[in-house]
Amino acid sequence: MKGVRNRLIFASGWQAKAAAVLQVFAVVFLGFSILIILSTPFYLQKLEASAFQSRAKEIAKVPDLMNLNAYEKIMEMHPLFGKKKEAEKVAIVSACDTFVSKYSIAGIVQGGMNEAVLKGKGGKQTSIVRAGDTLDGVTVVKVKTNGIVVRCSEDEQKEILIEEF
Repeated sequence: MKGVRNRLIFASGWQAKAAAVLQVFAVVFLGFSILIILSTPFYLQKLEASAFQSRAKEIAKVPDLMNLNAYEKIMEMHPLFGKKKEAEKVAIVSACDTFVSKYSIAGIVQGGMNEAVLKGKGGKQTSIVRAGDTLDGVTVVKVKTNGIVVRCSEDEQKEILIEEF
């Protein structure tokens, strides 16, 4: 048993030479690794400086900017930033909006069939309406306890509530 043990620990012949060669490679690899680790920051600084210089050359090639007034004229011609067309500024007013601007609800009379008392915003006209009545082209659909529901067109209905004072 002693002889086998001595042979494994103390190798001789080609095994010793292979171990020596591997140790030399390990020392060279370790030295190279340390050299790379120590030189990397300097290499990166050099790379960064050269990149900055090449970028500076590209920036120097950029033409000078025009006067601000020249850009203003260009922007006015652009559909996104330019002046809006007059047709776009005209707001489409629905019949409901017109009705609300002309009348306000003065009160609700409750009974067998609820009625709404509408007062003209000019103060001269007062109207009493029930469900089904039409006033200025707007039909009253329903009279509720707190307001009315009107139909301004086939697909547009609006609820108008009593204004609180």
